[in-house]
Amino acid sequence: MTKRNLYIINCLLALCCFSCSKMITVDPPKTDITADKVFSNDESAQAYLSDTYSHFQSVSASLTTVLGLYADELNNSTPNTTNIEYDAGRITPSNLTNQNIWRELYTVIYQANDLIQNLDKYAGVTTSLKKQIIAECYFLRAFAYHFLVQLYGDIPLVLTTDVTKTSAISKSNSSLIYDQIVSDLRFAENNLDIDYPSNDRVRANKWTAIALDARIELTQKNWVNAENLSDQVISSGIYSINPFPNEVFLKDSPETIFQCWDEFGYTLEGSLLIPDIDLIPDYPVSGYLLSSFNNSDIRKSAWTDSVIIDNTSYYYPFKYKNRTTGASTEYLVVFRLGEQYLIRAEAALQQNKIDLAINDLNIIRQRAGLLPVTNTLSQQELLNVVHEERRHELSAEWGTRFFDLKRIGQLDEILSPIKPLWQSSSALFPIPLYELQSNPLLTQNPGY
Repeated sequence: MTKRNLYIINCLLALCCFSCSKMITVDPPKTDITADKVFSNDESAQAYLSDTYSHFQSVSASLTTVLGLYADELNNSTPNTTNIEYDAGRITPSNLTNQNIWRELYTVIYQANDLIQNLDKYAGVTTSLKKQIIAECYFLRAFAYHFLVQLYGDIPLVLTTDVTKTSAISKSNSSLIYDQIVSDLRFAENNLDIDYPSNDRVRANKWTAIALDARIELTQKNWVNAENLSDQVISSGIYSINPFPNEVFLKDSPETIFQCWDEFGYTLEGSLLIPDIDLIPDYPVSGYLLSSFNNSDIRKSAWTDSVIIDNTSYYYPFKYKNRTTGASTEYLVVFRLGEQYLIRAEAALQQNKIDLAINDLNIIRQRAGLLPVTNTLSQQELLNVVHEERRHELSAEWGTRFFDLKRIGQLDEILSPIKPLWQSSSALFPIPLYELQSNPLLTQNPGY
């Protein structure tokens, strides 16, 4: 991104000052440019869109680390009080990481709403680009709500930037949030091209929206839809399983459906998860995750690494290999084909399509160096294999383990024995304290 683009973004953000649940109207500083100039040409509109995408990098780093702690993937070795709360299985409404997750996701929603509502008003942006950007914003809004509803349950449904409507807004039932997510994704799928609007896969295309849609339908246990959508992505012919685990997270991996661009060539995940020389990792891999790997599973050696400190081995996630240096070799992976195979396998099993599920499972297991499963296993045994494959294949990626335990109803069973402060109400995060203080119509989640 050029310095000019960054300047445009900063000016626009100054113009659109807000606190995620309490929008604030301000007069633009005389030194800043106004919205008509921000949307005056293709370059400025795309700069604002790029900034909207960029918020998912910090969201991903937070979800990967703190949900890894919150579930059974990672341990905490830091004195950070916010991390200590996640590791113990109970966070307070004043937890700053929780507040930042909420704010980042609502920032995406606000900026997406801004583009959806206002982009058509300005003649300086070409018509075809307007259509493309608006479709991408429907995807981005759905993606943000996807995390918010899973983390917080009932939440404010914000579809406008009108401060008179958003300064005080109550919660909507989670079922309405999911309805909006599906509606947004259908719009994105119908209006995005199959070709990527960027050189790399760093902006959404049609298959990106369908991949998220497949995940949503799996979460909602709509098995027929989940199978159909994941099948569309798999059958598109655009993506293929990368046979080399160590190359799955490179920017040009054939498995990648969508990733976040980074000009420095390394990810925030790599910076947080890979320890500095001769230091204990901040987020070592838990014994629960390590011991769950089959000894012949090459994902353990490819996607974890270790350091020895005072004669003790500490393992850490190593999907991303660069900590602070790189030559644009790694981008943050958001969606990849491996997940789609596992979505289709689970959805097929739930419909008793055993052969399809076994075939999909074995594609993932073959890459991992594991023996194939056979139809001698029962349906439930095969489901257990799917869940274990998800545990290993998607470990330390966007908090997937926590969301999976929640989806299959095993949060209390798995986490209550190992988290000293775990309660059933811990399945939802608390609404951040600042948001409650800012918006009198918001109510706290049960148990907090």
